[in-house]
Amino acid sequence: MQYKQGNEKVYMMDGYNQPLSKLFPFNQDPEIQRTRKILLIILGVCLGILLSGMINVIFGPTIDICLIGNGHIAEIIEYIISIILYTFGLFVVYRYSEIGLRVFAWLNIITLIIVGIVILALFIIGMTNSNDINLSTLYGENPTRIIKTQKGPFFCAFLYIPDCILTIIIVKFAFKLAKIINHKKSLPIQQV
Repeated sequence: MQYKQGNEKVYMMDGYNQPLSKLFPFNQDPEIQRTRKILLIILGVCLGILLSGMINVIFGPTIDICLIGNGHIAEIIEYIISIILYTFGLFVVYRYSEIGLRVFAWLNIITLIIVGIVILALFIIGMTNSNDINLSTLYGENPTRIIKTQKGPFFCAFLYIPDCILTIIIVKFAFKLAKIINHKKSLPIQQV
């Protein structure tokens, strides 16, 4: 067998000339669209609540619901960090970024760990923070003592629980969307 060199034409492509959304049809997969829509709605609502809360902290009266004074500037910084986190989440969900979704989910897991430690600390503070009032000085000879506990730390801990549940839901959907996107990317490219 001999190879005979002839007039052969070779076509070379420098790269993809179709957009990434055409190569990986994410917008045609109903499971991706359903998960993405749920995640976008949840993140949008959370972002709206955070923005209104930050406006309330900046311009509203200073009332500590949890009876824990952490400072006006500290509250504003907490809101700014949360707004940046949820804006990042909206961005990566909108762009179908698998790595970005995983980073967003892990950042929320770190937030869950921190909030869990805060809830545990609030329960411990609520259990150990008791004010003994000696009624013998108030009512004469009767040496009765009553124990009065503050309900502030318990109330504050229960306020964090719905936030934790919502964050767990967000993490679940972020990992699910990242997994589905990864699965779609690993499928062979279909010719249109």
